[in-house]
Amino acid sequence: MRVERAKLGIDPKTGHHRKLPLTPWESAFLSIIWVDHVGRDSAIPALEFAGRFVFKIRGRVTIPGDLEDWKRIIRDIQNHLLIEHNIPVYSAAGYHGGYWIGENKAEGAAFYETFRKRGLTGMVKASRGKKSAMVDMVTQLSFEWEDLVLKAGMQRPDRGETDAAPVEVVDAFLQKMIKDPEKFAAGLRLLGEKYGSVLVPRKRFNQIVGALKSQTAQLSNLISSLEE
Repeated sequence: MRVERAKLGIDPKTGHHRKLPLTPWESAFLSIIWVDHVGRDSAIPALEFAGRFVFKIRGRVTIPGDLEDWKRIIRDIQNHLLIEHNIPVYSAAGYHGGYWIGENKAEGAAFYETFRKRGLTGMVKASRGKKSAMVDMVTQLSFEWEDLVLKAGMQRPDRGETDAAPVEVVDAFLQKMIKDPEKFAAGLRLLGEKYGSVLVPRKRFNQIVGALKSQTAQLSNLISSLEE
């Protein structure tokens, strides 16, 4: 069960987002959390939040089994308000988890760090199941995540003006691949084909590729002659 785009002020046909006025669903969400749940220590548990939200928009109590679906809707609305409206609605899973309105920059930094680590964990899990997806995951984690953070107005760890985080992540990941070239042969080949001309001048890159193809052909001919 996912929240309908129209409930978030998004035209389902054009994709245009109308930020103001807030929709009834956005307003109901914020009316529950804004006053009494400011700061990490005042977080409202997800299940309680879902129950109160349903009562707010439907005027009735829902059965417990349906609350799991509404918890997913709560999460969707949180992401929408955080990213599209720059409203610091933070969350935490597990014991003493829940949702709250950020009280200060430190909470924003902690929230950012939690989800950065979760992104790294997700990348590792996914890579075990499908190695060919590694390049896409590195790109998303290293570059798109930083853009998402800036768009959402979230507080990043203080790294100064020259934030090297994307470069550091990619460099560490490539170092791991290079140490085991047989295991990551397909990924390294894809990187070379896709980004080799960026890392070296295009003319030099073409020369390298041409030389490699020539040597491969020579080796193939040599093997064939030995087999005759």
